[in-house]
Amino acid sequence: MNNSDFKIGFWGCRGSMSAGGPEFVKYGANSCCVSMECGGLILVFDLGTGFVRFEDYYRNLSEPNGLHIFISHYHLDHVIGLPFADLVFDPSVPMSFYSRRLNNESPREILGNLFRPPYFPMPLMSDPVIERLRFNEISEVDSVTLPGGEITVDTLTVRHPHPGGSTCFRVNYNGKSVVYLSDYEYGNVLDSRLAELLRDADIVIFDAFFSDNNFREGWGHSTWQDGVYLSEQLGIRSFYMFHHHIKRTDRELDELQLLLSRKSDRCFVARESSFVYL
Repeated sequence: MNNSDFKIGFWGCRGSMSAGGPEFVKYGANSCCVSMECGGLILVFDLGTGFVRFEDYYRNLSEPNGLHIFISHYHLDHVIGLPFADLVFDPSVPMSFYSRRLNNESPREILGNLFRPPYFPMPLMSDPVIERLRFNEISEVDSVTLPGGEITVDTLTVRHPHPGGSTCFRVNYNGKSVVYLSDYEYGNVLDSRLAELLRDADIVIFDAFFSDNNFREGWGHSTWQDGVYLSEQLGIRSFYMFHHHIKRTDRELDELQLLLSRKSDRCFVARESSFVYL
C-alpha cells in the first residue's frame, strides 16, 4: 500500500468525446475526469464520462466525505457525466462546485440550460435533490482555500485560442503542487501568468490532443511535443499527457509512450483507472 497523502486518479483521459472498441481498452475510452485526494478532501476536475467510473471508486472509499468539483469549461465532453452519476442524486454526498460565469450566466444556470428538454429528458436543476449542490463562482484569476485551510487552488482562465476559454487549476498542499490544464493550445506563445502557474510544479496534467503532424491551429488543443518542451522549460517534475485524440489507439499510445521515454524521463501518457502518488 502506498502511504502518500496526495493521490491522483485518472478516470477519463479522452478529449472531445468518448471512444469505443477493443483498441481503446488500455488507456481508456472515457472523456475527462481526474480526482485528487489530499488533506482529507477529495477534489474532482471535470465531469466527462469518466465521472461515472469515478463513482464506483468513491463508493468504496473507507471515509468518503463529499466532493469539491472544479469545472474547466462547459463543453459537453467535460460535463456530460454529471447527470449519469448516481452520486449527484444522493443527498448523503455533499458537493461543492467551483467554476466561472459565462456570458453573464451563473454555473447553475449554464448547467440547467444544458440539461433540460429538448437536449436532455428532464430539467436537471429543478430536481429537489439537485438543489443541495453548492455552486461557487470563481473569477478568471483566483485562489480558492478549501475547508481546513490546508489546500489552496489557484486558477487562471486561458481565453485564447480555445473557444470560450478554459480554466487552469493549480492545487497546492503540504509543499506539493499539481496542475490540471485541459483544452489549451500552446502555439509557441506562453502567457507569463500561465508560465508561473506551471513553473516547478510536481505534476502537470496537460492536454496533448494533437501531435505536430496533425495539429490544427485555433482548435484550442496542444501537441505532445509542446508538452515535452514545456516540461523542460518550466522545471516540471512529471508531465502527464491526457485528453487523447479519440482515434488514438492503444497501439499508438504505446508507441507515444516509448517515444516519450526516449526524449524525456519526466513525460508520461495518462491511463484511465491508474493512480499517481506524491
